[in-house]
Amino acid sequence: MGVLKIVMEAGLIVVVALSAGIYYFQGSLVYPSNMPPGARTHVEIPPQYDMPIFEDLKLKTADGETIRAYVVIHQETANGASNYLHNVTDATKKKTVLVCCPNAGNIGHALPLVQYIYQELGYNVVIFQYRGYGLSTGIANEKGIKLDAECILEYIKNHPVLSQTSIIVYGRSLGGAVALYLCSLPGASDLLGGCIVENTFRSIPKLLPYVFPILGPFKFFCREIWDSEALMPLIPSNIPMLFLNGGRDEIVDPKHMETLYALSTATVKEWKRWPKGTHNDTILMKGYWKLFKKFIQSSVEPIEPLVGFTNYTSFSDSE
Repeated sequence: MGVLKIVMEAGLIVVVALSAGIYYFQGSLVYPSNMPPGARTHVEIPPQYDMPIFEDLKLKTADGETIRAYVVIHQETANGASNYLHNVTDATKKKTVLVCCPNAGNIGHALPLVQYIYQELGYNVVIFQYRGYGLSTGIANEKGIKLDAECILEYIKNHPVLSQTSIIVYGRSLGGAVALYLCSLPGASDLLGGCIVENTFRSIPKLLPYVFPILGPFKFFCREIWDSEALMPLIPSNIPMLFLNGGRDEIVDPKHMETLYALSTATVKEWKRWPKGTHNDTILMKGYWKLFKKFIQSSVEPIEPLVGFTNYTSFSDSE
């Protein structure tokens, strides 16, 4: 009995330790804002990626934090041409991609993606930094990041140029949850013209057993929920949606994306899975940007002529 008692007590200690760990340290697991090293202090700027004309924003959120954001808009020059000529048309200049970042790195790390959307696809781009990341103040958490997202949407709504464009909200991983949250807000369809999500999840508690099987039984200790599954019915059916998925995603079970797609009530919705795509390299799969571009061309007003652009594969050409 003595041995059994010791085993039971040891087991109880392990359970308590795991429960406490999930409850108190989940912030650093869900929001690794210090990765890679230097991510909180060194943030690259658009001119380092051939985007010299940009807005560097410091926006106050409803609860007093300051979030950072970059805005790149296709400016008109004296002769009426865009400052970037390739693939820029009157239709593309009337569309803006709002990028919701994943849970690691800062907006500087995403600038190659911003450059590609801006220069090769021809769209305006807004990218914002969640609280607790990069040079934004505060500590990352679900409630706060939702306020950050609302803040950037309010900024766009009041911007003299951006407010006159169709907004396509685009998020990968955690950014997908942020994008779906924005789409679920009251009046979202008045501003948002489309939504693109990649390798995102149903909710954090339902994600946990896939990432950390040993922690699965303790998922009820999660304080960070991000229940995208529950939000899907709230998203207006007139917001076109594109779901992009890697079949070998090792972080988010690909079935999560299948569920979100099935729950979407969008009148226009598209699905694409790359069987060899993993969590971080789906964006590099062959045809990713061609589909991205075609969706915005054909599903988001104003409809663009379905013609190619010069460089579908410079950013992504993996199989």
